[in-house]
Amino acid sequence: MHTHRRGRLALLVAIAMTLAVIPAITVGATPPSGNPATYTLDTHFDEGTLVNVNHNSPNNDQLQLDSQPTPFGFIWVAASARGT
Repeated sequence: MHTHRRGRLALLVAIAMTLAVIPAITVGATPPSGNPATYTLDTHFDEGTLVNVNHNSPNNDQLQLDSQPTPFGFIWVAASARGT
């Protein structure tokens, strides 16, 4: 296994272990209405777009990592010398 893949796998395992210890995740955000909101229920999570996370059974009303993450169709590379 390449070092890059091993590092990525180690990061995913660390994130999964961290999330396994946290009983629930509360996500705070400001929706388009401008009024702050706290997202804690499945119905709240369904209002947005979930990327590589879900709230499936048996852990309803909390976000968890997908068992098979889907790679993004793009990459964002910083060009720090140009400030972009």
